[in-house]
Amino acid sequence: MSNYCNWSYPTNITLGQGSLKQLPEDCHSAGIGKPLVVTDRGLEGHHIIEFCLDVLKEGGFSPGLFCNVDPNPNQVNLEAGIKAFKSFEADGI
Repeated sequence: MSNYCNWSYPTNITLGQGSLKQLPEDCHSAGIGKPLVVTDRGLEGHHIIEFCLDVLKEGGFSPGLFCNVDPNPNQVNLEAGIKAFKSFEADGI
């Protein structure tokens, strides 16, 4: 049995200590100019979300924030998220 696994998505995934500081560069690389940060209600106002927004602002972005997500997201959350994405005129999440 091997001690590794492959995890593939059509986009790059950056993770690890200090990785949020890479967020502006990652947005630029992905062609995102107006990001919408999406999280659940439990993290709204939490330091990690505020840090994420601050890093984006320092990187020259004006990020939006959508926190109307249940712990187990559902169709209502999806529809609200799409509406928020469109009304903010975001081009990436």
